[in-house]
Amino acid sequence: MRSPLEPDARLDVLLSAICARHQYAHDAGPVVAELTAAAQGNGDALARTAGIWAGYFEAPETHTLTAALRLIPGAEQWVDEGRRRRGIPRHGAPIPAPRERQRTKIDGRERRNAPASAPRGRDTGAL
Repeated sequence: MRSPLEPDARLDVLLSAICARHQYAHDAGPVVAELTAAAQGNGDALARTAGIWAGYFEAPETHTLTAALRLIPGAEQWVDEGRRRRGIPRHGAPIPAPRERQRTKIDGRERRNAPASAPRGRDTGAL
């Protein structure tokens, strides 16, 4: 079965996976060599992926790799794009805040009611 991804997208995924697998490396030389070999001469794709990855994942823990990635010719111009992408809020369904429990008086005593979303009725424990 053929991949539905375009060749450039497949290469980007491969290069990003290599970076992720070695993000905590203490020696970035072999990682850069692996990336260069995987890029198979596509320097533009290598530079784009390396720069975006370096900008997105720059942190003290990944400094060794991100510093080496930025040295790849053409990568530096993509670092700001990685930082921009890191700053985009995550998407997805919003998680509602828990409802505030209300206090009511029952039989002259103050009690806390369960939130409206809580099940009502008795749990008999019967299976």
